[in-house]
Amino acid sequence: MVLQALAAAAGVAIENARLFERSRMRERWLEATAEINSELLGGATGQDALQLIALRTVELSAAHSSLIVLGGEGKLFVTAGAGPQVEEIVGSDLSRPDSPIEEVLRTGVPKVIETLGTGFGGGTVEFGPGIAVPMRAGAVVTGVLIALRRKGEPPFVADQVPVLASFADQAALALQLAEKQRSLRLLDVLEDRDRIARDLHDHVIQRLFVTGMNLQGSLRRITDKELHGRVTTAVEQLDQTVREIRTSIFDLQSAGDDRVSLRRRMLDVIAELTERTELSPAVRMSGTVDNSVPDDLAEHVEAVVRETVSNVVRHARAKSLTVTIEAGDELIISVVDDGVGVPEDIARSGLLNLEHRAQRFGGSLSVTSGKGEGTRVTWRVPLA
Repeated sequence: MVLQALAAAAGVAIENARLFERSRMRERWLEATAEINSELLGGATGQDALQLIALRTVELSAAHSSLIVLGGEGKLFVTAGAGPQVEEIVGSDLSRPDSPIEEVLRTGVPKVIETLGTGFGGGTVEFGPGIAVPMRAGAVVTGVLIALRRKGEPPFVADQVPVLASFADQAALALQLAEKQRSLRLLDVLEDRDRIARDLHDHVIQRLFVTGMNLQGSLRRITDKELHGRVTTAVEQLDQTVREIRTSIFDLQSAGDDRVSLRRRMLDVIAELTERTELSPAVRMSGTVDNSVPDDLAEHVEAVVRETVSNVVRHARAKSLTVTIEAGDELIISVVDDGVGVPEDIARSGLLNLEHRAQRFGGSLSVTSGKGEGTRVTWRVPLA
């Protein structure tokens, strides 16, 4: 009787220990889910979150490696992973009709895999047993989370499926909510930009325009030549300011596009090249630069701006730089500096390159320069 009582007590203790271990494991999975939510709410990118999901999967499932596979455009791509030699698989396409991963994504049913073998994802690593669970956000399966072990290691057991599947679902839901929050924040930013653009157009530009018109109307009454010249200069500066504000309005309204505009790219190039110099470049754009310039020409335009501005920074010893870009019947890029001019003995391979780019599109290049008088480079091509 005593032995039976001891055996019963031992059995109860073992069962309690198992229950405690399961409870502790569920707690650790919940902590991992909370960590992922916290990272996403803190501003982490989706890719960073996926990497964290893969890492925690390895740690908590006693796996050798883990992969996250996302579907899109009829294909399956390994988007993130953790574990030795996984980097050679990340980015691989796993789209195969007989793939167990494809089956999990299609059916939404978890799958314990006996062995994955060699060549999985095009890599050279030989994997053993695995477990694949769907990443489900609501009723939609967006991807598959895979835990992997080495060849010869013990297989995953069915008891591990529910916890891992729940973790995958919670992670997918967190990613979806984070993406919605990011979209809402972007929408708020775009609304602010649109409001600022409207205010600039409806109030600032109109006032400047009226002021310029009043000054122009007063010119005929001014007999003093010096004063007449000053007012004329002020009118021209107001016109230029209006053009620059219109360019800023266009940038504000197009800043939310996924495709980076040509205007933005050229502004970024100029800012990058002059960032560590004493130059404060003036950039003026007019016309439909983004809409009129085809993609094949846009690449050359960006290269022309980079080459000409780079030449000024490296050789001109200039104090001022003005870049003007006009899009009408022609695209005209004009780069003017007040530097030392183009020396006679300098290699002109860069200018020849600019000329060849222009000739390729039926255009031309002109360079005017005088010693101590600065340089004007004008690159133009027709816009059909």
